[in-house]
Amino acid sequence: MIKDLYRRLLPVAIRKPIREWRHEREFHPDAEVEFYGAYDLLIKYLGEKKLPYLMRKRINWQHGWYPDYYQEGSTDPFVTTQNWAWSDPACYNLVARKTEEKKLHQFGVSNAMAVGLPVVYAPEKSYERIRNSLLIMPGHSLDYISIETKEEEYVGYLDSIRKQFSKVTVCLHPSCLRNGYWVNTFKKHGYDIVMGVEITDQHAFHRLQRYFLEHEYCTTNLTGSHLIYASLFGCKVSLTGPVPQLSLDDFVNSIHWVDREDKHGLLHSFDKMSVPVFSRHYPQFMVGHPREAKQHIELARYECGFDNKMTPSQYAEVLRWISKISVS
Repeated sequence: MIKDLYRRLLPVAIRKPIREWRHEREFHPDAEVEFYGAYDLLIKYLGEKKLPYLMRKRINWQHGWYPDYYQEGSTDPFVTTQNWAWSDPACYNLVARKTEEKKLHQFGVSNAMAVGLPVVYAPEKSYERIRNSLLIMPGHSLDYISIETKEEEYVGYLDSIRKQFSKVTVCLHPSCLRNGYWVNTFKKHGYDIVMGVEITDQHAFHRLQRYFLEHEYCTTNLTGSHLIYASLFGCKVSLTGPVPQLSLDDFVNSIHWVDREDKHGLLHSFDKMSVPVFSRHYPQFMVGHPREAKQHIELARYECGFDNKMTPSQYAEVLRWISKISVS
């Protein structure tokens, strides 16, 4: 009855903004647990119902891959959680691996638990993997981070090997399209392009899963979560070709560092994410040609915390924590 009155009494011009507001109220990508549709994956896996937004917002869930070596020499819990709210006693911190959980506990952050990255909660799907196919994922920018891509050099390198593959697809991050990176150069060279994912995409992990399951090989020219995600789904992953040029100036508008006087955290992270440092810790991805890459599924399962998937009792523990804090 209320819905009928709503439809009869309110004109479309008013109903539409209300409907959009209600949708926005239900899905808030500013709550990290919602990034890339992660929370939907979790509750479907657990067979639970959704939490009210104000409770969901108190769950900090590490949404990207951060290797253990990133934390070496750091005493800042942010380096582990990648979320400034780690110190909020009303929030609970979910991370991927037991090593990260232990690190946070050592820092005195008791409200932390290793449950795996959101990607490990993607339900198993079956797609036909195209033999000798190559998925290209160039190093991407973000809306607030610039990058000197060296596009012609990288695409020229790819041109020299593309005929050795049965199918070649390029996956570009939406921020790169908005920033004008990569897309025109790849189009000019005749590549098939698909859209990558960003935090507002509630079906992000489903799409990435399909890309990675349909291709035999995946290559990139910059470090990032995509290396481990692709490996998790059986892609043979490599880091090859000309590397984009990065400098500290590229991060001047980063939401994590803008207006912050203390740049030690940025300097620490910038050094750790460089390809030379990464290659010393993960030499298996550094091959001469993408077709020389191997599967590293077990490595990816460890890095993503696959065996740490949250149980219903752990979920209840998190809810008890945030409920207790919220009423105190």
